[in-house]
Amino acid sequence: MAGRATAYKLSRAGLFDEFMYVTSVWLVHAPLAILNSLVLSLCVYFMVDFTPVASRFFFFWLIVAGVELAMSGWFRFVTYASPKQELAQTLAGSSTGVFLLMAGFLVTRTNIPVFMRWLYYISPFSWAVRSLALNEFFADRYDVPLEAGGMEGDGGNVTMGGGGGPPAGMMEGSPPLKRDAFLDVFEIQRDPKDAWQWSTVGVLYGYWILFAIVLSGLAVTYCKYDSRPGTQRVHDEEVKEQMAKQRTMSRRSPSPGPGKMNKGAIRMSEEEGGPAATPSQV
Repeated sequence: MAGRATAYKLSRAGLFDEFMYVTSVWLVHAPLAILNSLVLSLCVYFMVDFTPVASRFFFFWLIVAGVELAMSGWFRFVTYASPKQELAQTLAGSSTGVFLLMAGFLVTRTNIPVFMRWLYYISPFSWAVRSLALNEFFADRYDVPLEAGGMEGDGGNVTMGGGGGPPAGMMEGSPPLKRDAFLDVFEIQRDPKDAWQWSTVGVLYGYWILFAIVLSGLAVTYCKYDSRPGTQRVHDEEVKEQMAKQRTMSRRSPSPGPGKMNKGAIRMSEEEGGPAATPSQV
């Protein structure tokens, strides 16, 4: 909020454009967010025993950084578009809750009501969950049959998302691969795998540019909340205080009398070498 007030002031003074301001904030925040996501990735990736392969770790870091940048751009847009800090915090928290609920993890895709399923496809977290799942479970160590009792179920039978049954391409009665079993539980779309996985990079970083530059720039340009057009109701006490301050200031700085002005004018005329001015001439 403080930065928004500064942007209003400097843009009105003609020092820079609103889009230049949001772009500068965007460039300053990007390195910090990338380093922050690196620290988080180093802590989380090996803590949960993900596949220790460099390419998969760097892709994990790429997605985590994209989520952080996209959501920070969303929060900045909400802040610029909100007149009060309380409203901005409410909108940011509620929208984050909706994005998390529609990520396909707490509630899988087919269990989301049809009229709300569009929220699943616009949620940054749903793209991140899908991409990270494909990045992990397509490793070689998951390309083995699932052992009996390897997952929750009756006698080792895996409960599949969307009605049960073995994954597509598996014969009835044959044990599914670990990869397919884990992905089917959360109904992760994977056909084609590379398209779903790498499209997440474009979506997340596209959200970053959309939220942090385009929408934020429009909000700073057209949603100005520092000016108050029209009349404003003022209490009587405030009017009395303002009048008392004006009377105090007028007593402290009295204006020079007419005699002092005349003498000063006569003295200036004599110093300039001209004829002495009479009071009547002054």
